[in-house]
Amino acid sequence: MQFTASTLLLAGATFLGSASAAGIFAINGTAQPGSYVTLTVLNGNVGDNPTCKGTATIGDLPTSGDITCNAGYSLSFSWDTQNNGIAATYGTPSAAPFTYNVPPISNDGTTYSFGFEDDFPDAEASKKFVEFHA
Repeated sequence: MQFTASTLLLAGATFLGSASAAGIFAINGTAQPGSYVTLTVLNGNVGDNPTCKGTATIGDLPTSGDITCNAGYSLSFSWDTQNNGIAATYGTPSAAPFTYNVPPISNDGTTYSFGFEDDFPDAEASKKFVEFHA
């Protein structure tokens, strides 16, 4: 049986359209050198409140600081140069702290944006994925 590119694209679009994310892990933020770093961590179900969210006043680069988190969670960061990502060390009540490279997304010469996001499917979407690829 031959599949055309449009058939494969339609099948993929149908699967992706029906998939829904249930879980999320994301770290994103903005910064202005010599002024502030704002970071947010989403770790849980889509729609949950952030586990960490806050702004730290900073001086010149390189710099480091801490961001406010819910009880049991921790977030510290270091930022070496304007063109690099932010190193964010995130800890949870059930896991030792781990350092993530939060890559740069954009900048306008004054404000720098950073971030990444990983979405995790709910049980129904996971089942459809397995059936689709079987």
